[in-house]
Amino acid sequence: MFSRPAFTTALCLTAGLWISYYIHANTLEAASVCVFVSGIVVGRYVFTRHCDSVLVAIAITAAGFALGAATIPSLELNSQNIARFEDRTQHVLYVSCLEDPVEYNDGCSFRAEIYAVHEHGVHPFSHTNAIVRLTLTHNDTIHPIIRAGDHLLLSGKIRAIEGIQNPGDFNYAEYFRVQSISARISVFGASNIEYIGKEVNPSMFTVLQSKMNALRRSIAAKFDEYIGGEEGDFMKGLLLGERSELPEDVHNAFINTGTFHILTVAGLHIGFMLLILIGVLSPITNRTAHWLFLCGALAGYAMLAGLAPSVQRAALMAGLAVTGRFFERKVDGINIVGSAACILLVANPPLLFTAGFQLSFAAAFGLVLLYPRLWNLASQIPISRWKGCRWALELFCASFAALISTLPLTALYFEKVSLAGIIVSLIVVPAAGIAIGLSSFIAVISPIPWLGYLLGDFSRVYVHILLRIVEWFGTIPHSYANIPPFSFAQALLFYAATVFLIFSRDWKTLGKRTSIAILSFLAYAAFPYSVSNPIFAPHALTIAALDVGQGDGIVIRLPNGKTIVVDAGPANMREQRNLAVTAFLRRQGISHIDGLFLTHLHADHIGGAPELLREFDIDTIYHSGERTFSAAADLLDSIVVAQHIPVKRVATGNLINCDSLVRMYVLYPDSIAVSENGKTIGGNLNNGSIAMKFQYGATSAILSGDVEKIGEQELSSRYGDFLRANILKAGHHGSATSSTPDYLSCILPKSAIISVGENNFGHPSPDVLTRFQADTIDIERTDEEGAVIWQSDGEKWSRVLWRQH
Repeated sequence: MFSRPAFTTALCLTAGLWISYYIHANTLEAASVCVFVSGIVVGRYVFTRHCDSVLVAIAITAAGFALGAATIPSLELNSQNIARFEDRTQHVLYVSCLEDPVEYNDGCSFRAEIYAVHEHGVHPFSHTNAIVRLTLTHNDTIHPIIRAGDHLLLSGKIRAIEGIQNPGDFNYAEYFRVQSISARISVFGASNIEYIGKEVNPSMFTVLQSKMNALRRSIAAKFDEYIGGEEGDFMKGLLLGERSELPEDVHNAFINTGTFHILTVAGLHIGFMLLILIGVLSPITNRTAHWLFLCGALAGYAMLAGLAPSVQRAALMAGLAVTGRFFERKVDGINIVGSAACILLVANPPLLFTAGFQLSFAAAFGLVLLYPRLWNLASQIPISRWKGCRWALELFCASFAALISTLPLTALYFEKVSLAGIIVSLIVVPAAGIAIGLSSFIAVISPIPWLGYLLGDFSRVYVHILLRIVEWFGTIPHSYANIPPFSFAQALLFYAATVFLIFSRDWKTLGKRTSIAILSFLAYAAFPYSVSNPIFAPHALTIAALDVGQGDGIVIRLPNGKTIVVDAGPANMREQRNLAVTAFLRRQGISHIDGLFLTHLHADHIGGAPELLREFDIDTIYHSGERTFSAAADLLDSIVVAQHIPVKRVATGNLINCDSLVRMYVLYPDSIAVSENGKTIGGNLNNGSIAMKFQYGATSAILSGDVEKIGEQELSSRYGDFLRANILKAGHHGSATSSTPDYLSCILPKSAIISVGENNFGHPSPDVLTRFQADTIDIERTDEEGAVIWQSDGEKWSRVLWRQH
């Protein structure tokens, strides 16, 4: 144990924190366990003068357990506080902004502490942190300037952060809980935010962070001025870790090519900064001054880059390495990584449960543990003697080590792995290094406009070429693969097989171990995540109305195994890991869509369609024929044309033949609702929405899209009792413009599904809910229940209780 004490300590501390996460002991109980184990270690040493490594490891684990118990219980949901005001109405909240907001095209989001709610008097909150999401409306002309430390008065809706909302989904409630975030506040419109003051006596760290944030904003503004466009956004992400303004297609291209780490300020960036700093500070001959300036500059850059877990880890490791050199100590990479982990975990235990911390340290440990072994094998290849090939092999080994060490986490957080990432890294990583140098130089010379514009023009061209290369690699067929998340047992099996394989002495032993490793990987492939969580039953009709937020996204599985998708939900607002429909299909092992129905062209129904078109093979796209000018519709059209996907217009009376056992009737629209040139009644796209009926044996369901009163009147008069169905997907998210009494009297549903999320439109309407209740119609809402899934065997419908799977 004591050969690498920091590494072992980090492992034991991590184990203790994980134990405290699963075993909810109070602080006194955990401290008692820690004191008891520590007493045994001390007593054994006193009497035997021997320190047992196993006992010391247990004591450190117990210390981690006590540390976690002291912090994690304080992060539990303040359910009583939140529940009192979680009534979907506007409340006036007093909050303190904890960080500079992340900007989006339609608003921003930031972390804040709620300290009071004004509701018939002031009701104080206790240690409740929330994510505030401000959405700008068309009436907003000025974006509010919000900064860390500001005290604000908000008028918004508060609710607890949802957990798993769709089968196999990521548990956001648990993920945010351990980061001391238990609520979400939705604010619609800048007029609902009022500045009321700043922190009165801020700490020195807060003041320093505020100054660094101001410098960060100033540098970002210079990138916008000198470079601009997505190239400027890329340079900001590269130097400052600011990725929120980077276009989604560029963002996804880096994920698909396995080079997303370039956009995360970490070891690569700190390494280049360290080289630059060493060169700049080389005139300082005093070793102590040189060391202090170097460590101070690293700390300053970490603050400038936003103090994300990855940059904290990299800056700490660089600082420890520099300190070891200063004190003339042997620098051990494994111990340095372990020391950085110990410092961060002791200072802020909840960091362990964040994606940034886990990915960053997994990559770091992979580089210091696996890279030497990989290079030991690669160096035995004859071409490694050539200088150019040697450099490429070294970079290949480093990329492969990072890829392998982070694969289970990549599967968990991204659900895809780049197959071309290692090759792409040979080109992109060195090119990104040059871009980091350029961005650093621009930041330094930013006060000199003519030089900034000159270097900015060159950087724009250079970065434009780099981004196009990454995007091209990201679009190569089979350049990446979708993979389901690993279970804990699968992750352990994967790491054990990897260590067993890579830690062979030479190629001969590697060959012998490969067969065992292959068997281990096959064991993973034989038990994928999707198999253990099946939703679709054979020979059944399944309708899954997914929780896509404010929008519609419905997946239908026919008895013959074909898959129909009706709408794809809204576009990714960057607060989601994956779009709900895409993620659900992937987790169910579906790669082919037989029919994609886009009921109408509103963004909350087609926003997620481009991702479906990119990720899945689609036989036919069905639409109502309506036309409109919007960014979402234009993007959709361009992808359809580029991929040559067949498109078919449907209208009243069409029968879709996808399954001989299921009748799929198109009920609406007709040629009046949507004219030949795509015009809808009154110019309202909802009036041209597709409405469908599915009939399987004695069971039936109607999906109303966003059909409003005009369309429902037409449906009622035209079809009458033919509309009779057991299940109704309520029109227009339960809006008052739909679900009219005459329409409901024709359908007589037993259950009504309302696909709805947070909105400022008043959906679902209280009048509609009252109408459903008066008609004894069961109400199922995706915002409250998550995905609503029904299954029919042709005789009766059964609700799929997927949370019990």
